[in-house]
Amino acid sequence: MSPAPEFSNERWKYICAAAGVNVETVTDAFGRTDIRIDRPGMERLRDFAQSLGQTDVADFFARCLNAGGQR
Repeated sequence: MSPAPEFSNERWKYICAAAGVNVETVTDAFGRTDIRIDRPGMERLRDFAQSLGQTDVADFFARCLNAGGQR
């Protein structure tokens, strides 16, 4: 099985916009950009995936949320 392609920041922003999730773009000390999604955003993404029947994606977000994340 080949690994899934990495998501670009633009793809994350598109998905989050479709789900109504606000994101923050952050840049680290090395100039790399990343997307920051808060806990309510992760919960919304989980619910959005579930509503589309994407249970594997919803399970991924649920595992992330259950692992702790930001509260």
